[in-house]
Amino acid sequence: MGPGNRNAGHSGTKKIDAQEAASLSLSLSLGGVTREVIAKLGDNPEEPEEAMALLQNVAIENAKIRLDDASLTGRILDQEAEKKPVSRSRTTCPG
Repeated sequence: MGPGNRNAGHSGTKKIDAQEAASLSLSLSLGGVTREVIAKLGDNPEEPEEAMALLQNVAIENAKIRLDDASLTGRILDQEAEKKPVSRSRTTCPG
């Protein structure tokens, strides 16, 4: 097997930052991504069936989503807690 055929992976991170609101980070790691798969995906974009067949061996190895509060989110949660007779801690998911 040549170096382009080995089981390879790809990782990427994207961060969206809204000043005075929150920042959202997305991170994804894929396994089974080879140069051959990438090349074939780019060869014929008009054949979705072929693309699906190529992607059968690609697996999501790790996915992370992180939201960092920068005050707006907290203020919205406080407002929602005031509208309903509940504490702020009841308006969030347990972490």
